[in-house]
Amino acid sequence: MTSAVGPSIGLLVGTTPSVPFADLFAQARARGLPVLVPAAEAASTPEVTALADSMGVQWEKVGDDLVSVGRERGLDTIITFDERYSYECLAATVRLSNSTAPQPQDKFDMRVLLNEQALSRTRAWELTSDEDVAAAVQEAGTVVVKPRRGVSSRDVVVVHDLPSWQQAIAERGLDLSLGEFYAEEFHEHVPFGPHRDWYASYLSVDVFYGAEGPEFLSADRMKQAANYGETGPLVPSRITADERATLEAWAGAIAALWQGLWPAFHIEFVHTARGFQLIEVNPRLGGALHVMVKAASGGGDLIGSVLDAASGGVPHLPELQGHASYILVHPPEGARAIESPPDYRALLRQHPGVSVARRRRTGDRFDPRTGTLNALCELLVTAPDAETLREKTDRAHAHIISSARFRYGNLA
Repeated sequence: MTSAVGPSIGLLVGTTPSVPFADLFAQARARGLPVLVPAAEAASTPEVTALADSMGVQWEKVGDDLVSVGRERGLDTIITFDERYSYECLAATVRLSNSTAPQPQDKFDMRVLLNEQALSRTRAWELTSDEDVAAAVQEAGTVVVKPRRGVSSRDVVVVHDLPSWQQAIAERGLDLSLGEFYAEEFHEHVPFGPHRDWYASYLSVDVFYGAEGPEFLSADRMKQAANYGETGPLVPSRITADERATLEAWAGAIAALWQGLWPAFHIEFVHTARGFQLIEVNPRLGGALHVMVKAASGGGDLIGSVLDAASGGVPHLPELQGHASYILVHPPEGARAIESPPDYRALLRQHPGVSVARRRRTGDRFDPRTGTLNALCELLVTAPDAETLREKTDRAHAHIISSARFRYGNLA
């Protein structure tokens, strides 16, 4: 790697909705970074194209071989904030740097690597047939079947026995023969902390690895209650100082496997009866984390911190000053389409500090197979303290569900 940000770093942009495109384009323009877009994605989101044009940012369409792309353009590093391409960019960066660092190709490869390094304790199995699923269930009891290059929990299935798996296949049309799925043993989630009514069991640590080693921006991730989906209050964390130190040391050890070659990881944990377990390692920032941090810090520059670390510098992480929660509001169980959307105008008028994104429109259908992408909308809630944050979150969620109308059952 070279020591300065410039032509040595390329920015790969896809079309994942949670990516902060405006900030990415602004950073690329200010730092002179080439913006690369996979050819298959170049015309798939007109809004992103229009935004780039309005900001005076031009991009280059590139093919799937990112190593060749990097060498042709003299790049040492290809950074992405898109979860679909994070593993490709990590592996390409290792190869472009002629490094002996690990090159995991997907989430299964990462799990195998971390198990070998004693940084994970979760058994995992490759899947090519139903017989492989049956063998994993027999060995572990309950497993989670995941796409090796999964996006936003799409097609993630908890499997208790072979009949439950066969039902999932029938409902979702999953095909193991292509080798695109794997299984991990399931960890039973146990709530912890003072707000057990929130069913808190998930946490995440975003680790930045720069010239002075790892730095951390921790954020809790929870399942609050039915139809809330994932949430992520930022500060203060509900975990103790010792628990935080344990998770940060764990995340730092994972990031250290690349010794600054790769600048940032989003690492997810779950709390169980046997303590914390590592759920997933993503070589990128958490999807909506950037938006949440800006809301809670008056404009924190996480993207700039990633690019600083990638250039061999020290990431300048913002000091969190407020409280923010990012919430995926899911439709009620059994809802299959929207008859009329929620009254968003009244929500924003009556509840200051609440903003809405990814709104579904009249006639839009819901499909549980798409995981978190099945959400009705996304809410970002900000507040000066934790108690107010919880109250605003509950009121906003209740307003969304009660002011919308849904169609249920099978749709022709």
